[in-house]
Amino acid sequence: MSDNNRDVITGKAIGADEDASERRALREHEHYQSLVEHNPHPIAVHSGGVIVYANRAAIVEIGATSLNDLVGRPITDFMHPDSIREITTKLVSLTTDGDFTDAVEVRMVRFDGSVIDMEIVSVLTKWRGALAYQVIFRDLTATKAAEQAIRHQVALVATVSDAIIATDSAGTVVSWNPAAQSIYGSTAVEAIGCPVAEVLGAPMNLRRRVGKPAESVVHYAKDGTPRMMRLAVSEMDGGYVVVCSDNTAQIEAETKFTSVVNSLQEGVLLISQDGVVESANPAARRMFESEKRRSAGSTAERITIVDLNGIPIPPQNWPSQIVTATHKPVIDAIVGFDRLDGSRVWLSCNGFVLNPNDPDHSSVVISFTDVTESRARAARLEYAADHDMMTDLPNRSYVLRRLTTMLENRAAQHDSGDIDVVMYIDLDKLKNVNDSHGHRAGDRALIAVSRRLRAALPAPHFVGRVGGDEFVAVLIGVDEEDMEDISDDIHLLLLDPIEINGEEFRMRTSVGIVRIRDGEKRTAQDIISDADTAMYQAKLRGGGHTVEHDKAHPSREFTPEAIKLVR
Repeated sequence: MSDNNRDVITGKAIGADEDASERRALREHEHYQSLVEHNPHPIAVHSGGVIVYANRAAIVEIGATSLNDLVGRPITDFMHPDSIREITTKLVSLTTDGDFTDAVEVRMVRFDGSVIDMEIVSVLTKWRGALAYQVIFRDLTATKAAEQAIRHQVALVATVSDAIIATDSAGTVVSWNPAAQSIYGSTAVEAIGCPVAEVLGAPMNLRRRVGKPAESVVHYAKDGTPRMMRLAVSEMDGGYVVVCSDNTAQIEAETKFTSVVNSLQEGVLLISQDGVVESANPAARRMFESEKRRSAGSTAERITIVDLNGIPIPPQNWPSQIVTATHKPVIDAIVGFDRLDGSRVWLSCNGFVLNPNDPDHSSVVISFTDVTESRARAARLEYAADHDMMTDLPNRSYVLRRLTTMLENRAAQHDSGDIDVVMYIDLDKLKNVNDSHGHRAGDRALIAVSRRLRAALPAPHFVGRVGGDEFVAVLIGVDEEDMEDISDDIHLLLLDPIEINGEEFRMRTSVGIVRIRDGEKRTAQDIISDADTAMYQAKLRGGGHTVEHDKAHPSREFTPEAIKLVR
């Protein structure tokens, strides 16, 4: 074989080797790409600063729709400016095929422009014979969120006011937060490694406490100070978490508050939304005779409450229920109830929602003061202001006020058809009794006359003393015959003997009458003045007469024979 043939053959042999090498490299590349393509981790390859390959996971992670969206794009398009310098420095350090960087946290820019935290490892490699870098990504979003949650929990444990203590399965302290140190006085160094019962100053069985509701317990601090705590225990891997809430200050405040409330003379009730008395201070129990009524824990409806007119108040209108329904306070509501001995007690009540932040579920506080005596005193003063002390009849101001009210009611009723009558009554010659027997005798005569007039004018009629020997009677809803009969009765009644110092006297009277009909325009004072004028006309006729202000009605004289008149 010639050298040329050998060269040709050699050349052919060499060409065959090169083709085989390329085919082998291609198969290896395809095999590598197949392996990478199915890798669940995002992997990309960049060469010369340009993306040449990305697996499906990388395409999805970066937010692209296909490989074509990425191939040919500068790798820096997907790197946050803050991370480019650090990544470049890492890549420069790689010199030999197969060298790789440490995992580094960077910020990547997704296809839509959003920024995500990633951890990457870069490997120096070759792509189609050129220098390239294979980049393996790991999304840190979930990890960052978990780390943040852990940091938050650590900060929470460190800053909460409750003592949070972790123990192992044997009850030995392994974690002791700052609140535990503040409450119990032991530092973490002192507490960790000690039995939890020792540092809390109280025996406890953690296993038995797991899952049970929090309970009130007494623990003791390092210096022996008792602490009123709320204890809850939960189980965790390899041990327990003990949560202790310090209620010492609250309980001390409640104790002081209870002492203050119990010392009040003012009654205080706590009433539930359902109207059940939840608690009552001693003053309330005394007022409501709770030992006999057993008010605490019983429905308040067992006691009948009345208004100022003595009419029973339905439970839904009680001060406590008004507060429950409206969430608004009740101020100085006056109610009454009968004690077991039948005496009536009057209370001034105030009420408000105990928890204004949750009024729909809050109990109601009702405080009340016994105003029975003050009301009685006020009633006595009011009665004295409206009545004549000597005769106990209503006085002029009372008569005017009541007559004014009557006129207002008539105006509101319009055409009632009723006739009301005002009689002005004057005792003729009472002065003679005073002159002959003294003023004490005259007073006795006035008292006797007052009693007879009151008896002659039962409700709804009324009579009052408006002057020395002058009276005003108001007849309500009478007709002509009634008016004349009552007038006659008054004359005859007062003519019955009145014994004064062993001597009998018969009192003659002069009476002036005014009728009140529908559409009356006069005031109460005008009407009494008109009746006074009519009475004066009767007196001018010699006394013992009745004169109506309306001149169409003649006067009537009452002078029965055999009657000893006052002279």
